[in-house]
Amino acid sequence: MARTIVCADNHATCEECFETYLVNKTTDLGQTSMLAAKAEAAALAGDEGRLAELGGGCFCPLNGLGGCKAAGPFEDREIAKHVSSDAFEKHVQGKALLPAARKVQEVTGMQSITEHTSVPRQLDRYPAFARSGR
Repeated sequence: MARTIVCADNHATCEECFETYLVNKTTDLGQTSMLAAKAEAAALAGDEGRLAELGGGCFCPLNGLGGCKAAGPFEDREIAKHVSSDAFEKHVQGKALLPAARKVQEVTGMQSITEHTSVPRQLDRYPAFARSGR
């Protein structure tokens, strides 16, 4: 019998399939353009799931398909128990992509999404965001 990883909503995925899914999700994340801007947009929209995904979080394969109600991604320690060390290393590298993209955005002086939209006017009502460039 194949070993499985089980999400918080009790969906089981065999380890071999999950490893392929994890590596593919990480590869896709690495090819995401404007990662920092997309994460900022998700944060402004209050979309915690999308923000976690853009941050390298790995959700149940049924998430987003209407079949999984697990609120968050798998814990890293749980992922590590069910995939090869190579796959886990790729996952960890994927989790470093968003912080790196944010740093590049900061260093290069690229404007954030709030500087390109009407969001600053809306955020001016909140002192923590007013004129902070967020």
